[in-house]
Amino acid sequence: MASMQSGMSASSNAYNPARLICKRSLAARGQHNIPLANDTSIGVGYAPLSPLERLVLAIERQMNDRDRSADHPAWGEDVKVMGIRRGATVDLTIACAMIGRHLSHMDDYLAEKVAVNDLACRLAAEYGFAACDIAVNSADNLQSVYLTVTGTSAEAGDDGQVGRGNRVNGLITPCRPMSLEAAAGKNPVNHVGKIYNVVAQHIAQSLVTASPEILKAECLLVSKIGARVTEPAIVQIRLATADDIPAARFKAHAAQISSTCLERIPELIGRLRRRSNPAFLRVQSALRSRGGWPRHGQPGAALRASKPHTCYGRTREADEAGRTEVPARLIKSQIMTAT
Repeated sequence: MASMQSGMSASSNAYNPARLICKRSLAARGQHNIPLANDTSIGVGYAPLSPLERLVLAIERQMNDRDRSADHPAWGEDVKVMGIRRGATVDLTIACAMIGRHLSHMDDYLAEKVAVNDLACRLAAEYGFAACDIAVNSADNLQSVYLTVTGTSAEAGDDGQVGRGNRVNGLITPCRPMSLEAAAGKNPVNHVGKIYNVVAQHIAQSLVTASPEILKAECLLVSKIGARVTEPAIVQIRLATADDIPAARFKAHAAQISSTCLERIPELIGRLRRRSNPAFLRVQSALRSRGGWPRHGQPGAALRASKPHTCYGRTREADEAGRTEVPARLIKSQIMTAT
């Protein structure tokens, strides 16, 4: 993708990227009591996820969304997955804190590592990778293994800080557009560092699912402190289209989708305040509830609702007064792509 300062033109490449800039004002529509942005910030979203990104999410989710009492109870919540793609092959490094009370012998610990390896290998094949190289708890040696009491590395003081962890799609993606804002720790009422990342992700996903001719979409939202959260300073959308289709054809459609999503920010805020969705979001549950966001096609399985996530730090959720508190869940998930 490439941005243009103004206008749109066809590209000689297979994809035709363009930047569409829209400014939205909802003040004239009679909306009252809209929270004012508490910061000047940037939210970023993109779609679709790559096979590597979907694989990393699938591994972490299957490890953490299982029935913990019956299915591998020794696997702790502290799970980190890093994936590196090399052509059609993938290297996976998985860290899983094991819970000691469920392991009576070193053989039990090694068997759990094998089970993690088998799960990752099976999923790698399902997501189209011809070969995989998997390392589980690779820092283990004869004197030390990744054994914990609680199932997290936090008990050893390794809790890091908010801001170094997952973005709202559940991933760390240094080869993708990313906001430096961490969703964790921010109130869901007027902190655009949280809200705009969720909305930008949904705008991008909605564009891709709305039309098979849109191969990729990126969305960037910029807030202005003191302005209504429904009125960003800029909505920037970048599209990659198939068969040299001019991106200008989708300008009105992109403006409509982004405008609708921005109008419905108060509904998202309401769900976050009621905690019907976790503060550190797996995006879709917050975006596709009853009567909420527009549904331009079904989302991919990699964007289904899930449990709250954080990386290198505690997830903070805000109560209705905007205060924050620290729940116990610590999850690590990281992705790095190499081409």
